Amino acid sequence: MFPQFQRVVTLSVMSILVGLFAWIYVRDRQPRARLWMIGWASIVMHFAGMLLFTFGLIPSRLADWSAYATLVAAAAAFSLSVCQTRSTPLDRVLFWAIVASAVAYWTCMVGNVQNPAVYHALLAVVLAAAVWHALLQPQQTAGSLAAWFAVAVAPGLWAAWRTSTNVGFGMDFLLFEGFAITGWRYWRYFRRVTPGVSLTSLSFLAWGLVFPVAEICGALHINIPGDHVVWDLPKYFVAFGMIMTLFENQTEILQVEISVRKRAEETAQAANEAKGILMASVSFAARRMLSAAGWETVIPETLSKIGVASGVSRAYVAQVIAWEPELESTILHQWTEPSLARETGGSRQTHLTFSGTAGIERAASLHRGEVVSFHSRLTDHPSITEPRPSGSGPHPDLPRSSILVPIEVAGSWFGFLGFEDYRRERQWSDAERDGFRSAARILGAAMTRQNAQEYVDNILRSMEESLLVTDTELQIRRVNPSTLRLLGYCEEELIGRPAGQVILEREAPARRSAVERTYRTKTGQLIPVLFSSAEMRNSSGVLEGYVWLAQDMTELKRVQGELVRAKDAAEGANRAKSVFLANMSHELRTPLNAVIGYSEMLQEVVDDRGQQDLLPDLGKILWAGKHLLGLINDVLDLSKIEAGKLELSIESLDVLPLIGDTVSAIRPLVEKNRNRLEVACAEPLGAVLGDSTRVRQVLFNLLSNACKFTENGLILLEARRTRSKGSDWVEFRVADTGIGMSAEQLDRLYRPFMQADASTTRKYGGTGLGLAISREFCQMMGGSLSANSELGKGSAFTVRFPAATLVPEPPLAATGGIAERQLVHA
Repeated sequence: MFPQFQRVVTLSVMSILVGLFAWIYVRDRQPRARLWMIGWASIVMHFAGMLLFTFGLIPSRLADWSAYATLVAAAAAFSLSVCQTRSTPLDRVLFWAIVASAVAYWTCMVGNVQNPAVYHALLAVVLAAAVWHALLQPQQTAGSLAAWFAVAVAPGLWAAWRTSTNVGFGMDFLLFEGFAITGWRYWRYFRRVTPGVSLTSLSFLAWGLVFPVAEICGALHINIPGDHVVWDLPKYFVAFGMIMTLFENQTEILQVEISVRKRAEETAQAANEAKGILMASVSFAARRMLSAAGWETVIPETLSKIGVASGVSRAYVAQVIAWEPELESTILHQWTEPSLARETGGSRQTHLTFSGTAGIERAASLHRGEVVSFHSRLTDHPSITEPRPSGSGPHPDLPRSSILVPIEVAGSWFGFLGFEDYRRERQWSDAERDGFRSAARILGAAMTRQNAQEYVDNILRSMEESLLVTDTELQIRRVNPSTLRLLGYCEEELIGRPAGQVILEREAPARRSAVERTYRTKTGQLIPVLFSSAEMRNSSGVLEGYVWLAQDMTELKRVQGELVRAKDAAEGANRAKSVFLANMSHELRTPLNAVIGYSEMLQEVVDDRGQQDLLPDLGKILWAGKHLLGLINDVLDLSKIEAGKLELSIESLDVLPLIGDTVSAIRPLVEKNRNRLEVACAEPLGAVLGDSTRVRQVLFNLLSNACKFTENGLILLEARRTRSKGSDWVEFRVADTGIGMSAEQLDRLYRPFMQADASTTRKYGGTGLGLAISREFCQMMGGSLSANSELGKGSAFTVRFPAATLVPEPPLAATGGIAERQLVHA
């Protein structure tokens, strides 16, 4: 029972260690103590598994697996507790790849996997990850890398070679590496020779050597009395060493806290004194920069005050030129401590460049509006890109400490305010940071105000209109250059003078928009201007004055006179044209009526005498006369419309008789091109309000156009009563399947004397007046005419007239000529 008793004692001791480290972690919240607690908890599970197997409570295979898997977990926890730097994602992946491979190796051994290739592959993963992890460590020397390869890689290769005959060598190598490297890391982490650190580091090394030594003793058949006690001794020494290390750390922390507290008190006292001086200098800077006309006139004095108050060696204002991929800036103004200026021979550094990883990170922080402070090193300080003057000697040493505060102008990053100390490394206090931030904000506000003022001045200079700003007493306070050019004054002659010196009207308008006024120049010349005035109020709404805007109308008046004369001449010419067309139309209609009348008489005489062979020629004469008379009537109607002398007789017209008359009149044209005409009426239609002659003329024009441009097709006349915007309308729609029109042809559809194109005119004839006149008739009768068409597929015209009051109509008889949908001609 001795081994069982020994394991019970060991398990109890290890449990006490777990509780001790748990108490330390709960009390002080030390992450190291938490990881040590996890490591020793894994050791407790190691002994608990063996004890449970001894009493037959768990199977042998589970006991075997937990024996070494818990050791791997303990080694991983101890190793993580002494990592020197914050690990990257790649470091974590490599570390856990090693741990997972070790657990997988032991799992294969417990599972009696016989294939050596599996063990070789797992050892290869461990070796590759370990080498990669070693190469990624920063500041590795060639000696440390050589030692690493000698201690870790060489035994690993030997274990991989021996694994072919005994897979246990590989597991011994993994546990040796885990605990031995943890001891080496423990030593490197604390870097001091104390009993706790020395004992723990050497005990970890001994703990790692236990596994290969035990394997060698077993191979040589060497029996060590009480071997379990011997093999467990390194664990106890590691535990005692860790406890000693914690107490050593607590003592050092207490001493450091005492010295830090003393230094903090001294620093706080000095900071309070410096804070008052610094804030006074910042207040001075605020008064100077916000009251001056330009910030550049006071910035040297301001930098000097703040630099002396904060005890720095150099202060400067830098403007950013570019910040990606590296920050480039130019120094606009700087102040240098007199002693430093003598050391540098008076040379002035004018360009700064932040490069490298650290420089790029600082530039990004400045761009985000964060304050950046650092201690200078040759590798990350902004470099001087502009050479010094010849004979001025080498560059001075770099500053020991620097702090950069971003400057924002109008919401954008402009540059930064820099302070450097060449004498000592210093931790910038909160008071100093707040003071520097305040100075940077004040400087940015001054720059913003000056930029806004320059922006306004540029606008005033670029204006062609005259601008005057007056106070509430109408005294001139500001003018722009256009005003001076217009009136012939210089600025000093107008500022402070009454506005009545400029504007001719006795009572100058306080608030007007686009009215005509008269300005008086210095020589007394009167200039007509287009004048606007607006009140100028402050943010509280209090009236502070007026803003006058005027535009010279001399040229405009001249052009207007020419336009009036041209308009009068055009109207006279148009009236003369209308009179001429009317006279000519009357003169032409008189003989044409005679030609038409005599043609009809001759037809009757020839028909009575039986000379039928002469009828076609007389018919042509009659048709030509009527066609010419129609053209003359169109021209006469157009001239009356343009002259405004066309008179309409608006009356209530029944729709169905109107459609019947129009269909009867259009039938010859339908038959001429072998078309079909369909009429569709949606009852009740009632009556329309319009001129009887003009309504029939509009419908006839639309149907005649459809017949003319359609061959062997369908022409559809639809009529329906609609209601839109509170009014009743009667809508006529004429659709055909003819040649159609393009969008470009639709744009010029209603222009007088214009048709779709020249080819249409040659093929189909016509003057291009029908649709123009029809649209004018519709608009004069309160209606409308619209069209839509697609080239090659036909056109559709829609006419709308105001509807008369609806009166019930009797249903149409089938013999009436028009039904709900009737084929008129097929």
